[in-house]
Amino acid sequence: MEQGISPIERPEQVLDWSSLTMITVNCGDANSDFRVDELGFTRLLVYDLGDDLGALVQRLLEIEAYRPFALLGLPTALERAPSVDRIDHRHVEVLEEMRRDRKSVPLWRGV
Repeated sequence: MEQGISPIERPEQVLDWSSLTMITVNCGDANSDFRVDELGFTRLLVYDLGDDLGALVQRLLEIEAYRPFALLGLPTALERAPSVDRIDHRHVEVLEEMRRDRKSVPLWRGV
């Protein structure tokens, strides 16, 4: 990075804009592209809003720690997507059948 240029002035030197994500938590904002660099690090660009910077960084580290765990299920979810889609379509069909049947039978029968 050029000397005297902060990442806030030139964030495109730090982050890939094609996958940029804005992170907003109670005590501030940050940007990340969630890409791992050649050294194995993910970069976060933190905007210090003058509030509790320590709490902001802690929350960002928690997000970064749990994000990979959330992605562990992605391959299984993608593998199961076709069967879930079939179940969803069948669910809609069953609901439509129930709605049609309900219209043909009176809800209340007088004595």
